[in-house]
Parts: sequence; structure tokens; C-alpha cells
Amino acid sequence: MSEPSAPTALPQQDHPQQPSAPTDDFTDLDPEILALTNSQIRERMRLIEGETRLFRSEYNRLMEEKTEMLEKIQDTKKKIDLNTTHPHLVSNVVEILEVEPEEDGDGAAIDKEDQIKGKCA
Repeated sequence: MSEPSAPTALPQQDHPQQPSAPTDDFTDLDPEILALTNSQIRERMRLIEGETRLFRSEYNRLMEEKTEMLEKIQDTKKKIDLNTTHPHLVSNVVEILEVEPEEDGDGAAIDKEDQIKGKCA
């Protein structure tokens, strides 16, 4: 037969204290704000909202400019790839001609290149 086990004590759990209800003492606010009137606070809120809109529009403008720059970079990379010539694809075709000098001239104006005999490319 098995022995009856002694009751084991459960570990006591520490319950964290519930946060107290927020108080309306405004101790966490800047004393400068506490000294302002409601209309002054509203005015500051409007100024901050205006700055936020300004920064948001500036951000959107910069993001659009970034997108345009990235597109230009992609186009430039494509152009570079198209214009890059591989050495094994480049060749020169030269035809060698046998040129015989012409004997038509009267000798007044002699071109030295006309006097060259033989092959030329």
C-alpha cells in the first residue's frame, strides 16, 4: 500500500500590484505648460500640427525623389549593360585592295598618296 502523501504547500505567488487609477495632478507635465491658458495651449497644438503636416509633406517629397533616383539608377545600369562591349564580340573587317597608280596627271599638282604603289587597306 502506498503511504498517504503529505499535503504539499503551493508556492505563494506574488501578485503584482495593480496600477493605481490615473490621477489628475498633472505632475508629469512641464511647469511652463501648466502656466499657459487653454487658448495658448490650443495655439501651440495648432503650431505643432502644422509642423507635423510640413514634415509629413517633406517626407513624402523626399520619398518620391528617392523613387525617381532609384528609377534613374536602374535605367543607367541597363544602358551600361547594353553599351558594354565584350572583347570576343568585337572584330574589324579589313579588305586589302591592290591599287595601281593612275598616270593621268600632267604633273602640276602631285599628291604623294597617289604615288604609293602596292597594297592598301
